[in-house]
Amino acid sequence: MITEILYPSIWKAFDLIDYDSGTIASRNLHQIDPPKYVILEGFEEEDYQRVNQALSELSDDDFETFCIGEHDEMMEFLELSISMEVANRVLAAYFDSL
Repeated sequence: MITEILYPSIWKAFDLIDYDSGTIASRNLHQIDPPKYVILEGFEEEDYQRVNQALSELSDDDFETFCIGEHDEMMEFLELSISMEVANRVLAAYFDSL
């Protein structure tokens, strides 16, 4: 389970994806409260810990590029570590769940 308290960097990425995809605007328009937690299938707590750490080490610009940038720009980050590959899968699973 992902919460803002447990995994703040992942939560920040989710917020950025929500904003970029228009999900936040839709929630505001329909007066829907944001979720308090997110559960994604196929991931373990260890995955979330690694992803949160990897995302927290990115600069603000790199964080934004990785989360909502162009595909080619984002792909460069996958070469940095296995944690970034897992981060890509976590963010893709979240985006697909919207």
